[in-house]
Amino acid sequence: MNIDNKAFNIMVSEAAGPMEYSGTLPLDLDEFPLVPSPQELIDQGLAEPGDSSNIVTRQYGVDGKTWLLPTMRKGKMLTKDQINDMIKNREHFGVFNTKAEADWMDKQIHGDFKKLYGK
Repeated sequence: MNIDNKAFNIMVSEAAGPMEYSGTLPLDLDEFPLVPSPQELIDQGLAEPGDSSNIVTRQYGVDGKTWLLPTMRKGKMLTKDQINDMIKNREHFGVFNTKAEADWMDKQIHGDFKKLYGK
């Protein structure tokens, strides 16, 4: 199941003016399925035992921009090499001028996935 990018863009536009989803990765439940939270997230205090997760993100500074990237795909935490490959291949949830813009988009993406799962 995919998030309807057109509907997502309308929601983003209404809330933040001209900002639209500009990522190269699909907002796809097959790519980001709901799975038991990995132990790594529990160890970092980002999840509790018994929690579920589907999308874990992190921001990275690249060439003076803030990149929003997943750190978990298909239910598996990504290695540093896999994350570096995504940057090299320009795979992301968006590249932003400011951290505030990336924070805002991160919240929108997480919120849309929560709605799809009925949370």
